[in-house]
Amino acid sequence: MREKELYKSYNELNQKCSWTYRDLYCSDALTSFVDDSIRHLYKKLWNNFFKVKYYSGDFKYLTKDKKKFCAYLKYWFYDKLLSKNVNDKVIEKFFSDWESTTKSYNLDTIGCELYKMNLNEIKETKQLYDYFLFHDGYTINDLVNHKIYVSPYCQYLKKAADVYKKRKSECASDHNSGRCKEFNNYIDRKMIKNDITLFKGKCKNEE
Repeated sequence: MREKELYKSYNELNQKCSWTYRDLYCSDALTSFVDDSIRHLYKKLWNNFFKVKYYSGDFKYLTKDKKKFCAYLKYWFYDKLLSKNVNDKVIEKFFSDWESTTKSYNLDTIGCELYKMNLNEIKETKQLYDYFLFHDGYTINDLVNHKIYVSPYCQYLKKAADVYKKRKSECASDHNSGRCKEFNNYIDRKMIKNDITLFKGKCKNEE
């Protein structure tokens, strides 16, 4: 996956965040209200939106496709947030601060909204992005030739099918919760999902 678009875009979104006039929101002074454990991520997230809007040329590999950009940014954000081993209290404050920031600074999220979710909902949402972006990295023939089934992440990715079915059912009538806004507005509407049934076989070494 190293040469694939997701990998390159992820690395660019994850670049070091040091204050300059082109990295305006990497300033500690602007994020003093954010929990210390996630302040660095908060600055990167804020600055990524700013740079994509005004200095997109600074990104050498980041996709110019708006739909893919949003998927890659959400994947990067959820991945980094979960890597911090945060709890629901920190996450709740993060989204509260983020909502205040977007309103106070009139932040243009470029049609890529972040919805408030709890820790478990974020973990499940990340599974769905993992599956669809893994799928997007291969051709249908690759998948048929068991690229997923021999992957060391096969068991984890297979669970995405169950998460998808659960979200599909519960979000048919729920249009207000963060998890369902994320599902209805992005995952179910914009992500690749035609071959989710490919996860009906057995993983390598599975009894």
